[in-house]
Formats: sequence, C-alpha cells, structure tokens
Amino acid sequence: MFQLFKNFSENFERYMTNAGRSEARRVLLTQSDRQLEDMGISRHLLVQGIHTWPWREGEVVATSAAVEETVTAAQKRKAEKRAIRELRSMSNAELHDMGITRGSIVDAVRYGRRDDEYRVPRRFQKDSEAAA
Repeated sequence: MFQLFKNFSENFERYMTNAGRSEARRVLLTQSDRQLEDMGISRHLLVQGIHTWPWREGEVVATSAAVEETVTAAQKRKAEKRAIRELRSMSNAELHDMGITRGSIVDAVRYGRRDDEYRVPRRFQKDSEAAA
C-alpha cells in the first residue's frame, strides 16, 4: 500500500513539474530574442521542448545521483546534530570516560577522536597492557 502511494506521489510530482515547465515555456516563447538573451535562455533549446529544460546552453540538469548526494548529506547533518545533542546531555565524567571534553564534542562527532589524544591511565590498565 505504501509503495502505491509513493508511486502516485512521484508521478503527481513529475506531472506538476512538467506542467509548470510547459506553462513557463509557453510564456517564454512570446518573448523577443533580446529578452531571452538577457535572461540567459536559448530560444533554440526553448523551441525543442520541456525535455531541454532549463533552456540554457551548457547548463546541466540535476541528476538523480546529485539529488541522492544532497539527501545523503542532509541525513549526515541530521545524524551529526543528534549525536552532538546526545553528547551534550552527558555529564563531564561520562564524556571523560570516552576521552572527550565538552569543548571537543563537535570535533569528535565530525572528525572522530584521535587515538593518541586519550590514553587510559596506567592504574586502570591491566598488567599486560601497562607493560606494552
């Protein structure tokens, strides 16, 4: 059922996008060559139809890979914010146990924590680890 609604939604969005582009094309075709040139629009591409949108020479239309990359980046930012919020809610002692200071929370989330920044004190190490 969910897939049915998802397909309907995607098709409706595609229809509305194409309808908007068709209307814009209709209006733009009434403009003079000079006006189109001032807007950076190619009459040659405009005449070919909506499949050549955005009707500018050399301009690349966003591909699904570019859209997916943008969505992935947005998801990454959301996960970073969630992790930062969670770490900020912890006590200083809990952060210290993880080798993080309150001032380094954002860097720790974004870039990780360098191994040599935090060492377990010798008194807490096992005898075999302390000898190494």
